[in-house]
Amino acid sequence: MWRLAWPLMLSNLSIPLVGLVDTAVAGHLPGPAPLGAVAVGGTVFTFLYWGLGFLRMGTTALAAQALGRGEAAEARAVLRRALLLAGLLGAALLLLAGPVLALALWLAGPEPQVAALAEAYCRARLWGAPANLALYAAVGWLLAAQRPRATLGLLLLANGANAALDLVLVPGLGLGVTGLGAAAALADALGAAAALALLGRELAAPCARVLEPGAVARLLALSRDIFLRTLVLVGAFAFFTAQGARLGTVPLAANAVLMQLQTLSSYLLDGFAHATEVRAGRALGAGRRAGLRRVLGAAALLGGAGAATLALAYALAGPALVGLLSTDPAVRGEALARLPWAVLLPLASVWAYLLDGLSVGAGRGRAMRNAMALAGLSLLAAWWLLRPWGNAGLWAAFTLFMLARALWLGLAWAPALGGRR
Repeated sequence: MWRLAWPLMLSNLSIPLVGLVDTAVAGHLPGPAPLGAVAVGGTVFTFLYWGLGFLRMGTTALAAQALGRGEAAEARAVLRRALLLAGLLGAALLLLAGPVLALALWLAGPEPQVAALAEAYCRARLWGAPANLALYAAVGWLLAAQRPRATLGLLLLANGANAALDLVLVPGLGLGVTGLGAAAALADALGAAAALALLGRELAAPCARVLEPGAVARLLALSRDIFLRTLVLVGAFAFFTAQGARLGTVPLAANAVLMQLQTLSSYLLDGFAHATEVRAGRALGAGRRAGLRRVLGAAALLGGAGAATLALAYALAGPALVGLLSTDPAVRGEALARLPWAVLLPLASVWAYLLDGLSVGAGRGRAMRNAMALAGLSLLAAWWLLRPWGNAGLWAAFTLFMLARALWLGLAWAPALGGRR
């Protein structure tokens, strides 16, 4: 489990570093508008690509199961189907760029100058969408093939190229925020090209029928369920942010500071979740139900230890981290008052991540979808009951949401994991 997890953890950590470079470069452009535009545009793509994450997860699930059954030709067909779907979705995004960006920027509601720059950033970056989605599919397949170091290499290449191109196109060539978007698109293209070269042997080898109706239907059904599950998850985070904004500027800013800690822990702990996906898919493909219990047990041991380590680190270093992320006394005071929730969240969240990984590997998209819907309702109920406690109640409701995710998924898995074999 650890052999699979650690390269994935490093891969995940490279993702927010690109955002830091984008922010630093935009922050050195004249005026505050470029930084605001990159923040808005980056958020648009975060939610867009997060919503399309079913390409990576669905590919991992179906390919791992095929490899577990010893059906290498079917696993190669899964790769081709995923790349085909990535191409179709990427083309659709390019064709619908106008209305998609108009809706996204209307929802974000920035000032006119920021909106114009954000649109320029998004239009430049959107050209990389087909390549980015192809990279999702390739990474999903490489995970299923238990090649985590190849995944690490691809993501470090793409994200490193993005950071380097930021410096070339913006300070070097003076392309402004359009250059930042173009850097992301070019890096996506480089990553996808490297992935296709790496997978050249698999793409050239014989495979099962790519457009076999039953297999295509399974991919689309799993993708649909994971997409709906992700929409609820995105909605939960948006709801948390919106309710923080209703409490005032200081709680909103303090929550944004503490959510950086939660984001960091999720990137790290997802390494164990991704490893769980692969091992669970292979065990299920081989028909070993007892293997699923062993996979979950190993993941719980390592993931629990990782979550405890993060909680301890946040407890000890949290005040210093808050000081680094904000200099405003009111924001720092509110963030320190809510820091115990940020310390608790890795311990509350890890079980949902691991059960998500188990569900993805087993291809149980419907269970994930239904559990997330119930967890979303749990969030609304908890928030309603805890409103008198203000921001503390909001953090408590969000923590309960994470626990509810694990509870509902655990109940869905209980019959399958309770059997002997």
